[in-house]
Amino acid sequence: MQKFTIFSIATLVAVLTFATTAHAAETLRATTMLPRTVTYTDSFMAFVDAVNNDPAGEVTIQFVGGPEAIPTSEQPEAVRNGVVDMVYGPATYYLGMVPEVDALLGSNLSPETLRANGGIALLDDIHQSRLNAKLLAHPDAGHGFHIYLTEQPSIDARGMPDLSGQRIRGAQLYREFFRSLGATYVAIKVPEVYTALERGTVSGVGWPSVGIMDLSWDKFLRYRIDPA
Repeated sequence: MQKFTIFSIATLVAVLTFATTAHAAETLRATTMLPRTVTYTDSFMAFVDAVNNDPAGEVTIQFVGGPEAIPTSEQPEAVRNGVVDMVYGPATYYLGMVPEVDALLGSNLSPETLRANGGIALLDDIHQSRLNAKLLAHPDAGHGFHIYLTEQPSIDARGMPDLSGQRIRGAQLYREFFRSLGATYVAIKVPEVYTALERGTVSGVGWPSVGIMDLSWDKFLRYRIDPA
């Protein structure tokens, strides 16, 4: 069997991945690292609909659910072991398995440029080697990342936000940045962030420029630090 994976970097280079076992007229089981309500998942579902509605298509995709079906942290291993055929989610969520995706976090090149200059092909080879899956795509890129806060931050003499004493939720790519601003980095799963904000466990989040309202976090988050 030949394995394929779809890798998306949604805003983060938020890397999203799909892996698949491809056979003619076969149904591929797909999952997403982010909840169904998030904009990025809507983007993937549009892709699923396009594939399933193609009269000349040789495969169909069965969406088996998001983190509620398979926990986000377990999805990369599920793809590698063939439990599911396709995964869509941020590459930062599987840095431990494919550390080379960290290069995407420092890139300001578009997906089109990365495909044309051989970058996607290189990452595809690495995904096949490390994840037993083929990197198919890098959609939803180009969104900026921000820090969103429940309270207005203080500004230091340099004009920089001072986040001393604040606990901020984010993906690993934010960790050192948060610390440089005096904040404590907190790792919390996306479905648990609403409760963490509600209880005051965290006072902010690091997140792309879209999706805050999808998750109803805007009920608590009142301030966004710019630029992205």
